[in-house]
Amino acid sequence: MMNNKYDFKQIGKRIREERTNAQNATGRKKVMTQSDLANEIGVSRQTIAKWEHGEIDQLLMVANSVIYLESITVGLV
Repeated sequence: MMNNKYDFKQIGKRIREERTNAQNATGRKKVMTQSDLANEIGVSRQTIAKWEHGEIDQLLMVANSVIYLESITVGLV
């Protein structure tokens, strides 16, 4: 399903993949929960669940938060 020029289902799938395949500083896998991610970027767990299911209207308003998450993923312990 395409909405404008973005495939929100694919974006949601990528968010889930990145969240569940996060690595800590030593390279070990550290699964980040929806709650963990929500706390890191200042949204509710339900918002993360919606994003992962392709309901991503709000994602475009908090894109900087997602970029921030990418910068801290490397530092997970």
